Amino acid sequence: MSASDFVVLPGLVLPIAAVRLALDLEERGLHMHADGEFLSVGPRELLTDADRVELRRWKQHLLAMLAYDADKGPQ
Repeated sequence: MSASDFVVLPGLVLPIAAVRLALDLEERGLHMHADGEFLSVGPRELLTDADRVELRRWKQHLLAMLAYDADKGPQ
């Protein structure tokens, strides 16, 4: 992996693949919500099996992204 494989924010480094997944889901009308360590994505009927695999793979990064506050850094 190289530096170009990551998005660097103050206090948070994310793999570009996780960011692309989040953007793709949003573009397709899906919404992510975090409740502690629980990640909810819906509407569920729009999720593909491939989405579910990627959501499991990048879950911790997606949770960190959702918790991130640009003014305060990671929470």
